[in-house]
Amino acid sequence: MVVKKAALIGCFVVGMALSQTPAPTAGTASNLFLRSSISARVSGLGDAFTGGPFGEDALYYNPAGLGVLNKFIVGFNHTRWFEDIRFDNLTLALPLNSQLTMAAGVSYMWMPEIQGKDGFGQPTELLRVSSGVAYLGMAFQFHPAVYGGVTIKYFRDQLARFSASGVAVDVGYFMYTFIEGLSVGITVQNLGGKIQYFREKQPIPLTVRTGVAYRFYPSRFQIALDAVKSIDTDVNINLGLEYIFQNVFALRLGNQFRQNEIFRPSLGIGFQVLKTYMINYTYAAFADLGETHRVGLTIDFKKPRRYPRRSTPARERFVLPPEKAPRIIARIEGNKLIINWPKLPGASYNIYARSAGHLNWKKINTKPLTRNTITFKKPTKPGIYYFKVSVLKGKREVDLADEVQVHVR
Repeated sequence: MVVKKAALIGCFVVGMALSQTPAPTAGTASNLFLRSSISARVSGLGDAFTGGPFGEDALYYNPAGLGVLNKFIVGFNHTRWFEDIRFDNLTLALPLNSQLTMAAGVSYMWMPEIQGKDGFGQPTELLRVSSGVAYLGMAFQFHPAVYGGVTIKYFRDQLARFSASGVAVDVGYFMYTFIEGLSVGITVQNLGGKIQYFREKQPIPLTVRTGVAYRFYPSRFQIALDAVKSIDTDVNINLGLEYIFQNVFALRLGNQFRQNEIFRPSLGIGFQVLKTYMINYTYAAFADLGETHRVGLTIDFKKPRRYPRRSTPARERFVLPPEKAPRIIARIEGNKLIINWPKLPGASYNIYARSAGHLNWKKINTKPLTRNTITFKKPTKPGIYYFKVSVLKGKREVDLADEVQVHVR
């Protein structure tokens, strides 16, 4: 086990070293759309997403991150870039079982027609430029805290009368570390051969991304840092901050530190509507390119359910006034795990648990609890564990608050 953990951490260290290698083929890569930012949420984080926090957009940044999803998600993204260039994207992600998650996506870039001219400056035909990419990805859980993933993508470029297409592969790795709240990831993107538009063949932009993310428990504040190195660019450092308030509002701030630019800031916000829809928006202004606007919509198909009798937690949240918003607290003391939650008048409770990567919740208590605390033996298997508390009032059972996460070492 020690050797296995050392090897996993070694992979991350090697990735960081690779990301610092100078670019021997600067300016030679083609099909730059393969590394364009298409997600409204991720662009708000300055494209710092390799080490988390993850969602369906992991398909495009680190496919291993898909493994932490526990619900079917559909995502839409639209970007209005400089010079009226536009990106559109559709993503679907679905966990097939406790260890395997699949995702698919399609992205399309188009821009207005360009007026061609001959050697004398006279107008010729209109030139069309567009790019499209189709993605198929999967993630597998190798260990309660370790995930691997791969994305296969087919791309096609149209440059006036010339077109080219090809296949590329992304390989990703992600793990929760022994430090609570800290996760790391590495991705090698665009593994594939050269493509040919006219005479010469050109390489696609092989890219190495390494990243770390840290969540400040029990708050919903997260920070992410990425180092990104492509074959035709120098190392870029991306930094992103995200704060989620009451699972309803998200504020994001990001920046990309490049060789010739200290600041490439972006500002993003997100709103959750009806517990099912998440609307994201990001604004960024670049000195050399102009303003960009990105809008995204994520739909969560994990519908609310009520159970008089059941063995899984409720999908609806127990609502209290904002000033009395409940919160579950979990802590480890020696070999014991203790969970506390606010006490509600006349209510009883059920406690549910699951380990990271597993979709099914298991009820811990044999009969409803009347007290607002429970103590049991700490799990012997290291990993990430989630706990939920549901409230029973009559025949109705609903979730009390957001699930709480515990790192067991």
